[in-house]
Amino acid sequence: MADNKLTFEEVKDVDVIAAIRDAIEVIALKEELKKHGDDIKKDFQPIFEPIPHVDDLPRDYMARIKLKEAEWTIINRTYPCPRKYKEAFQTLIQQHLDAGRIRLSSSVYASPCFIIPKADPTVLPRWVNDFRLLNEITVPDNHPLPRQDDILNDCAKGKIWSSIDMTNSFFQTLMHPDDVHLTAVSTPFGLYEWLVMPMGL
Repeated sequence: MADNKLTFEEVKDVDVIAAIRDAIEVIALKEELKKHGDDIKKDFQPIFEPIPHVDDLPRDYMARIKLKEAEWTIINRTYPCPRKYKEAFQTLIQQHLDAGRIRLSSSVYASPCFIIPKADPTVLPRWVNDFRLLNEITVPDNHPLPRQDDILNDCAKGKIWSSIDMTNSFFQTLMHPDDVHLTAVSTPFGLYEWLVMPMGL
């Protein structure tokens, strides 16, 4: 050691110690972030409550669909669903039925829908409605959306970034009863229509 050079074994020991120290710091940071997350959930508890049953949703505002031509209809075939996702699709349908968000339909409208698996295989897939044709014949609401660059500028000084899955969050707005039939979607298990504002409109 006269030349101050470390042997391979000594370097190896230093690497192991550094790796252990890094692992301990990561564990401590995860615990601290978990505590912050729990505090946020406690401070904003009403936001994290499950979405209420459709009967308990506010009725002062309802989503409307105004067609450009009243006589137009949409009839599309059901998209194929791989066998391995059919059980998950049935579960999603049953959850929405139980919550009062959808009901069986006999509408002359039929937009297709499908499901997309999420990155986490332990959670249910995402239900996606293909309302492209309906959107084409709908008079749009010209309400300005926030600009993406303004949002990023507002967040520029952030120190901690995270994401949250706002599952089913838009189902808190009721569809107007006169427009419910327009939201009908064709699934592998029948035609259903939305009583709440569905994703895709």
